[in-house]
Amino acid sequence: MSTEQHVADAALAVVRRNTDAHVRASASQYLEEWTKTDGAWEIYSSWLQHQLDSFDKHNGNNNNDEEQIGMQLLCLQLLQAKIRREIPRGTNVNPILERIHHSLARLLVVASNHGSARHIALQPASICYAALSVRCNALNQIVAQMTNIHPSEGDVPPVAALRVLSNLPLEVDACADLTTANVTELLWPFVEKIMEVCGHFMQQEVAASATEVLQQWTQCCHVSLSQLNIPIGENKVVVLPILVHILSQQQYSDEELPVKASKCLVEALVNPTDACTDARRVSCEALLHAISTGGFISAPLHFATSQGWEDTCHALTSVLCTLVTEEVDYCVTTPSDALLNLLLQVQNHPQIKVGCLVLECWLTVQDIPTAQRHGNWKAPLFKRVVECLMNQMAYPSHFVNWEEELEVDESEFEEFRQMVRDVLISSYFLLRTDYVKSLAQALILTQQHSTSWVVEEAALYALTVSSREVCARIKARGGGTLASRDREETTQIILSLAQHLCGTDQTAAIQSMLSRHWLVLSGACDLIGAYSAAWSTKCTPESIYQLLKCLCIALSAHPMVEQAASWALRSMMIGCAPKLVADSNAHQAVPQYAKEAMEDVLSKQDEQSMVNVAEGCTRLVVQIPDGATSQRAISVLVASVVHRCDAALLLVPVTPESGFSEQASDAVEALDRYLRVLQVIVRFCERNDSHPASDFLNVLWPLLETASQRLVPYDSQLKKVLSIHEQLLKNMPSLVAPHFESTAKYVVRIFETRKDPNAMAYMATAVESYGDKNVFDFEKLLSHLFGVLSPLLSSNPLSESCDLIAAFYKLCIRYLIFCPGVTARSSVLPDIVTLAVVCLSECKGERESTRECFGFLTKVYGWRTLPISEEGKVALQAHAQRLDEVLVQNGAKLIRSSMEILVGGSPILWAAGSDCVFSVVSASSGWPASNGHHSTNIARQWLESVHTKQEHAAAYNQVVHLLLALCNGGSKNKAKAKLLLSDYSSICKGEASVDALLSYSLP
Repeated sequence: MSTEQHVADAALAVVRRNTDAHVRASASQYLEEWTKTDGAWEIYSSWLQHQLDSFDKHNGNNNNDEEQIGMQLLCLQLLQAKIRREIPRGTNVNPILERIHHSLARLLVVASNHGSARHIALQPASICYAALSVRCNALNQIVAQMTNIHPSEGDVPPVAALRVLSNLPLEVDACADLTTANVTELLWPFVEKIMEVCGHFMQQEVAASATEVLQQWTQCCHVSLSQLNIPIGENKVVVLPILVHILSQQQYSDEELPVKASKCLVEALVNPTDACTDARRVSCEALLHAISTGGFISAPLHFATSQGWEDTCHALTSVLCTLVTEEVDYCVTTPSDALLNLLLQVQNHPQIKVGCLVLECWLTVQDIPTAQRHGNWKAPLFKRVVECLMNQMAYPSHFVNWEEELEVDESEFEEFRQMVRDVLISSYFLLRTDYVKSLAQALILTQQHSTSWVVEEAALYALTVSSREVCARIKARGGGTLASRDREETTQIILSLAQHLCGTDQTAAIQSMLSRHWLVLSGACDLIGAYSAAWSTKCTPESIYQLLKCLCIALSAHPMVEQAASWALRSMMIGCAPKLVADSNAHQAVPQYAKEAMEDVLSKQDEQSMVNVAEGCTRLVVQIPDGATSQRAISVLVASVVHRCDAALLLVPVTPESGFSEQASDAVEALDRYLRVLQVIVRFCERNDSHPASDFLNVLWPLLETASQRLVPYDSQLKKVLSIHEQLLKNMPSLVAPHFESTAKYVVRIFETRKDPNAMAYMATAVESYGDKNVFDFEKLLSHLFGVLSPLLSSNPLSESCDLIAAFYKLCIRYLIFCPGVTARSSVLPDIVTLAVVCLSECKGERESTRECFGFLTKVYGWRTLPISEEGKVALQAHAQRLDEVLVQNGAKLIRSSMEILVGGSPILWAAGSDCVFSVVSASSGWPASNGHHSTNIARQWLESVHTKQEHAAAYNQVVHLLLALCNGGSKNKAKAKLLLSDYSSICKGEASVDALLSYSLP
């Protein structure tokens, strides 16, 4: 069987629907390998001729067989890839390429004149023809042929010629040897002729194709808006009015034409080459006039909306928004009534993505000082903008929850609300009191007239997102009369709003909001929490407690409101703590309220709600001035959690394998939540004076001892127990010191049996807390932990133990800083250093483990410059010879591994790798080379031992020379050395040229 028949069979196997997957993969692989051979050109030429003969034989009525069509498209795609891959620009045409070029031209004619089956091949054929023409120095000839607006019989028809013209700039841009500037320079001589041809055909049936040509050439040649508005050619064709006419029509047959015309205008608008010129100003005035009088944008947008053409709506809106953002300095100086009405109309568009585009316009307008704007672009406009946004960001009136919502996409809706925030905040800065007043009135009127809840919720959201700015206004001091008046009025509105939301009967108020919708109650909670700074400044403690009570009631009102209420409670307790603890009744009221809030939330099932309230309560009670009261309050908080933990522990099976009843499963889940709450309480119960935890530790410690033994088989719960131990060690080392030795032995046993990284984290904290105290044999501990870890790492791939490696080298860094003497004399130090170097290559660039290994090696090589105590420096200096010997043994491999990561690893590791290389070279630059040459040093020897690709060798040699010079200059050159290594990494990745190194040679 001939190669040509093999190729045909393989192509048929690829496109046939019922081909077995394995056969299709084999056929595809065969075609990929075949098309790379030199003999493929001849077969492509033969195949094209066969197709043309077949078309002629059937007089244009060749069957529309799906498989034959598929084969044609596949072969044309393979030919297109081969041309781009193997024919460089400037290639002289040989006989085979000339035949292919001629056949493609004939195929364009045939594909344009016959049925839809052949018309499908028009685009891939035009791409092949354009690609071959560009690379074979036929650009002038092809442009001349394709721009003939009166083709003779046998010439390429306009529909195909326009396809070729639209692909020409793309093919020029695809040439790897051309920069962006080269592409523009090469294409620019043809721009006027292209624009003239497009202007001619944009008024005919092929308008969509002509518009696409104009868009591609506008983009690649950076044609400006004013250039589109210049008469061109003998017929003095002006393209801009034609585009305006296209985008002013009231209906279209399909989306293609308005979308392409819109993209063309956007490309011209964003081109700044004609900025601030009279010609551009005239062009912009023409567009604004068309909006006012000719239905420009508005008419096609209305039609596209009625047809559900999302892409068209988006493209048309892009034109409008680009016009405003690019020409905002001019637009805001004119009344622009029609433009503003159209912008507001688009802002209310039913498609959220379309409305999102307009948001940038409002932000851009707000960047212009109001003194430079026409009155139409000032406060009255932004009142209307806020009203539009209120409508568009409102939930559907039938909304229940996102699980049941079918009409609105949750991600789009939430994204829009996030984008609206900036516009609302900027509107507040312009409107000030009017903004707050209008939203408060909308909120109150909605409740009074029982109108739709969505307006009420949207008003709450708008007030919440601007809370920080409103609170800053309320808290501000000084300012003129107008500022003071605005501040007082804003304060009164916000305070009356709080009274309106909570009322005198908090329970009734909560139920009233909930009856309208749970989102209204959730929004009210968000607002109360967001304005905590205002309440702390302007409210009495009694009023604050009323707000807190309201939130506590809301916490139990509806499951969907729990997190909003708990977050508001947290914000209120943190933000209002200074006001509450300063009250004369604080020693009674604060602990009592904290206890009630904690009891309320512990009865819930949501862990995040528990954590929020626990943090708020803890950070509130630790600020009570009286230390004894604060200690008792903390103890009460802990006791309520410990009591529940004890009850849950009784129901937890001894081992998970012993089986779980539903009750036991619930107990394990509850215990997990309660331990998380204890973590939070321990974390935030710090004070500068006598520690408030001294009493609660007596309450907590029995639970920790029990849980430590009982929860060993339960990973999640054990992790939290270890975390609580670690947090206690960080916050109150003096209080837990009596228990430390027994706890440390327990944690070591956990590590021995479970190889848990959290156990290592506890030990790292212990070294930091007690490393300089004679309370534990830390030298023996280091040797023991390494002895446990080493067999595990040697028996499994290091990449499977990255979490353990990261935890271990975090521990080693603590040892080096807080126990330098222990580290220097440790018998396992050489093995620890060697393992860290091995991990750099074996962990395969895993972020945390690689970063920690780099951190440890950076510090151990730079031990002479570590920021540690004088006693620590003396201890390290006593073992200087041993340390340097260890470092010399691993230096060469460390440099090689570091450079491999810098060249081929993730950019996120470049900083750590550069730090390490600088540390190694700086430390070793004074050591003699191991080969005995006195003219060099060991640092240069290590750097020169790195293997680099041939194309990077010259750059690397420059880097070595520059790096050694920088390292000899000391730590002041560290930042520059890191930039040097980063630039070298970019050079190796092809993201920068060698010229980037020139600046480092400057003094």
